[in-house]
Amino acid sequence: MINRLLNECLGWPYSDFRAERHHDSGYSDYVLVNDDSPVLLIEAKRMGIIEIATTERDKVRYLKLKGSGLKKANKGIDQAASYAAPNGIPIAVLTDGISWIIFKTFTAGENYKLKEAVVFPSLDSIINDFSIFYDLLSKAQYSNRVYKLFFDNLHNKRLLLSQELLPPLNNVDIKLSQKSEIAFDLDRVFTSFFSRLTGDNDEDLLIECFVETRESRIADFSLEKMTKNVLGNMVPTEKSVVSELTNVIEYNVDSQISSTESGQTIFIVGPTGAGKTTFLDRFFRRTLPNSIRQKCALIRVNYLDSTGSEETALDWMTESLISIMEKEIFPTGAPTWNDLLGLYHLEYKIRS
Repeated sequence: MINRLLNECLGWPYSDFRAERHHDSGYSDYVLVNDDSPVLLIEAKRMGIIEIATTERDKVRYLKLKGSGLKKANKGIDQAASYAAPNGIPIAVLTDGISWIIFKTFTAGENYKLKEAVVFPSLDSIINDFSIFYDLLSKAQYSNRVYKLFFDNLHNKRLLLSQELLPPLNNVDIKLSQKSEIAFDLDRVFTSFFSRLTGDNDEDLLIECFVETRESRIADFSLEKMTKNVLGNMVPTEKSVVSELTNVIEYNVDSQISSTESGQTIFIVGPTGAGKTTFLDRFFRRTLPNSIRQKCALIRVNYLDSTGSEETALDWMTESLISIMEKEIFPTGAPTWNDLLGLYHLEYKIRS
């Protein structure tokens, strides 16, 4: 049963199993390895021998290793820890196939037995809280060290509650400072003279007043470096990123080659405020020659509008791009029947 749970439910291949020692009764300790390094110890017991004192057996429990709930399992816990800790194995498990006790063998500055273990008293508890069981013991999540975050939250929660919380400011100091009369007057002056600098009411202002900063120079360098990789023929001393981008777009618009061969991708990266968006706005509205610009459709997709789910991200992205492209390309916002004629002609020829 233990073998099948580890292999079929938790994704550990049998090649990662190691049996460290055998007893006269025939039971053995498992050690699971990841990249040939021991990472998880399992103390296996005969079915029914592990007693957990809890009335709620259908859900996961968090019990202190030295508490009354695991008092009758202490011998097995000590056996697992005595082998795991000296060998640097961070997680140990005591199980008979039905009940599972999962605990850390080392906690900084404290006795590990004063901390809580994650306890699954029955197979029903594993089914009902399988996500926790999987996060702690699966090979995939173990490689991502998910167990560290889980046990940190479990162990540090009680510590934080027992500590006195002190505010950074005394209560008498927590108050709003009243504005002086001159401050109100200055607000109106600054609002009148400097509100245009935000570009909220004049979108051309930021483009016209685009200035270089340390961040924008870093962004320019990153863009130039990536553009070199795309083009593959830039002279190292050449700094004209704008002209090279123009050449890339012009080549893709005017070349008589298949669409599958013409696609090129350029990533523009940089810290917040470097001017990435302003650079692109200026490039496509002012820098790019009008003859090329008229043949381009500028598509903007804000990924903050996505739900963030990996399962739906690709479909959402595809539908968003199609919707925006159709509005840009077709006067009515959608293709007509005549626009769609011949769309699948190549596929028809292949199938015929």
